[in-house]
Amino acid sequence: MNTLIAFSVAPFGAGEELSDAVAEAVQIIRASGLKNRTYSMFTEIEGEWDDVMKVVKDATFVLAQKGLRTELVLKADIRPGYTDTMNGKLERLDSSLKKTGTRKLRLPRSALTLYAITDRQWLSGETLESQVEKAILGGATMIQIREKDLDEKAFFDEAEKLLALCHAHSIPFIVNDGVRLALRIGADGVHVGQSDMNARDVRAIIGDDKILGVSVQTVEQARAAQENGADYLGVGAVFPTSSKEDAAVLSKETLKSICAAVSIPVVAIGGITKDNIRELRGTGIAGISVISAIFSQKDIQTAAAVLKQKSLEIL
Repeated sequence: MNTLIAFSVAPFGAGEELSDAVAEAVQIIRASGLKNRTYSMFTEIEGEWDDVMKVVKDATFVLAQKGLRTELVLKADIRPGYTDTMNGKLERLDSSLKKTGTRKLRLPRSALTLYAITDRQWLSGETLESQVEKAILGGATMIQIREKDLDEKAFFDEAEKLLALCHAHSIPFIVNDGVRLALRIGADGVHVGQSDMNARDVRAIIGDDKILGVSVQTVEQARAAQENGADYLGVGAVFPTSSKEDAAVLSKETLKSICAAVSIPVVAIGGITKDNIRELRGTGIAGISVISAIFSQKDIQTAAAVLKQKSLEIL
């Protein structure tokens, strides 16, 4: 009896131990030999009922062994006589989308409310994983790892840790520019700039299931990015910023024009703080993307919480 199970673990609390346990559970599923696909919120497993339930039991046992309190949610699609239900679902969805002309929704608009981008210059002896966890606990709704100076192995190791952490909290994890690395670790998506790989080429490499974000500064760039498969746009700098000193500051009118020109969500980036965020009200953005406004603060969790509330107030 072919069965498709959506396996979701909702953790109570947080911490390195929990992240490791969830990552281990996902690895058990991936190593099972059964068809599986991991999303930001859940993992799908397909196979014969007994085989699927054995994998679910093994994965759940890892969490129970750690003495961690979790809520396990299973949704089963049981189709006697059917095979390949997972891909069949995607094919039916694709067919429906082509008929209606509707875009696939890979990223809910709410995921962009508070989009935090990492920067290790403020670590001061703390781990990046620890700082990102504080940002998530404060209310960050999506995380992007941005590393320009790490070697490939160090970048890979850091990204794997943050991926497990984000998935433990059921939020998307994005890799800046590193398309191949994003695929290797199973990240939820990738973000590219105008000087990076062309968005159409990135979409061809990462496939239809991954999130693709693109940085733009003009209406023309925004329309091209949407046409080439972007799921969201990063627009800025909307204020002067020290994170990217050569970034030109865009007017509020340009930001509004870009938001009006595309149907995909837009996140504002560049120099945004708790003190100037209100100036973005009425522009049409889906959220804000910040670096120093969270990670340079002494109390990262509180800084994130304040920004999350202020972002919700202007949206």
